[in-house]
Amino acid sequence: MGKKNIQASHEVLAATPLGPIVEFSFRGEDDVSRGHKISTFLEEHLAEIQPAAVLLNFLDCRHVYDSDVGGIIPAFIDRNRGSGRPCAVLAGGRAAKSMETMLELTTIAESFRVKVFDNQDSAVTYLHDSLST
Repeated sequence: MGKKNIQASHEVLAATPLGPIVEFSFRGEDDVSRGHKISTFLEEHLAEIQPAAVLLNFLDCRHVYDSDVGGIIPAFIDRNRGSGRPCAVLAGGRAAKSMETMLELTTIAESFRVKVFDNQDSAVTYLHDSLST
């Protein structure tokens, strides 16, 4: 099986006093890079945008998550503030269950403010609420 292709994009969803809430969307399929392309894209754009909260949208992505949660870790850490940042993950079906399990097993969900959602409205509400506490 050859290398698949993932397209990545980002957009500011909302401005807050602490900084923007930014959505990073991933589309396509990836069974080779094991998160490398996602991690590289996140690191480049997080440094530039410096969001207060992040929404990772995998609804249109067929990424093989298995044990590779490392690709999305940059979204959880705000290097400029030296702390974690609220993060919501949009995923559906088996991908959502897989992501929830990985976040729990690695204690990322516990250590950082990360939750998995199946719709954008709930995810954005969670991020706004997380920024106000």
